[in-house]
Amino acid sequence: MVSGQANQGLAGRYLVTPDPAQDVPETISGAPVLTTTQRPSGTAILLDTTKMGRVAVREPIAVRIGFAGYDFRDNIVRYVAEERLNLSVERSSAILALPGLLTS
Repeated sequence: MVSGQANQGLAGRYLVTPDPAQDVPETISGAPVLTTTQRPSGTAILLDTTKMGRVAVREPIAVRIGFAGYDFRDNIVRYVAEERLNLSVERSSAILALPGLLTS
């Protein structure tokens, strides 16, 4: 673990994964990390979910089961689960975009 010592915080825990070149971090300084393809590489979004806003349920979750074509003969059942939500941002200062981060 000597090579990972530079990545450790003051509490002796890793701030990112021990080998950032090989692994995807699950947390950074205790905050959960989610990866997405919807943002450019090298951009991070910090979000304080306790202050940002709330989610309103437009339509509760609905599960539909059905067959199509030869599905019944081939013993295939199709499931669809949907829920419709709205995101209400009440305090935009709780969102911070950090562009220009190193990617390699």
